Amino acid sequence: MKKHILLCVIGMTPQIITETIYALAKKKINIEELHVITTLDGKRKLTETLINKGILSQLIYEYNLPSIDFSEKSIYLIKNFKNKPLSDIRTPLDNESAGEIICKVVHKLTARKNTILHCSLAGGRKTMGFYLGAALQMYGRKDDKLYHVLVNEEFENLPEFFYPPAKSKEIIIKTKDGQFLKKSTSEVKIELAELPFLRLKELIDFSGKTFRELIDSTQIKFDNFKKIPYLGFIPAENILKIGDRKIKLSYNLWEFYTKLALQKKRACKHPQKLFCMNCTDCFLPMKGNTSLLTLFNQREENIRMKISKINSIIKNSLIAYYGKDNINFFLINSVGSHGSKKYGIFLDKLKIVRED
Repeated sequence: MKKHILLCVIGMTPQIITETIYALAKKKINIEELHVITTLDGKRKLTETLINKGILSQLIYEYNLPSIDFSEKSIYLIKNFKNKPLSDIRTPLDNESAGEIICKVVHKLTARKNTILHCSLAGGRKTMGFYLGAALQMYGRKDDKLYHVLVNEEFENLPEFFYPPAKSKEIIIKTKDGQFLKKSTSEVKIELAELPFLRLKELIDFSGKTFRELIDSTQIKFDNFKKIPYLGFIPAENILKIGDRKIKLSYNLWEFYTKLALQKKRACKHPQKLFCMNCTDCFLPMKGNTSLLTLFNQREENIRMKISKINSIIKNSLIAYYGKDNINFFLINSVGSHGSKKYGIFLDKLKIVRED
């Protein structure tokens, strides 16, 4: 059984937390662990209501829910770049600080095994919701969920309303025209809108120390990917087609290169990932049970000679058209230290196509 974890971003409305727990419980999803990202003022409000007044415990008791693991260490304060907790999020730098902590918390929680992360973006500044959604796109797994909690308009933002009590009661609400009316909590409708999002974690390896670096480095990878030409094979003519350039090889060299290049697709260790990025797990050692020697059934000196010849031909054919950096993607390269080298091409598997 997977553990259900709730992550909420909130400002001064801790009601979002209890409303989300209530709505999930109605869907037979019982939260077992709670994490909250908020400001200093938000933490004070949360502590005063859910903890000191016992509203969270009251919800659990009234609806006979499993206990929820929630403590001081589960509250993440948004801090500025001087590590000072923020009372509110007002400046561009404040927003960037919020993005950093949200990204780190989502990364940490999604790294845990046998868990499902439920994220509620209904609280806090709009940018907090954006960052939560963006972080979940980057790190979210197939079972993780993103929600917006919806409450009847007349019951929204009522300081004393946190969830529909098991035994309904009347509360005073203020209408838009300034009138005060009694309303029964039995009229409350709390619904969760599940928001679809792209789950990119299994497709792309994200890297970067900060949220901005993570976005920038990924964008650079996409931009560079678009610049690299496609690799195609024309069997009838023993031709490699790289972009709009055609390279004629002898049959032996063409067959050798084609077989090794297609390892990127046929022997991919991570078929669920859309892009290879820097992955070289499909590269082969020279010797061993699964190696260049077993793949080609040739002597080591013959294999090394073919690698050298092919690389020389590709370099001479393309250097004037694509430049040194792009050419390197098509060469047969090696990774690893001496004695444990593995061989393959760096070109992304999506850039390899077969032509008749």
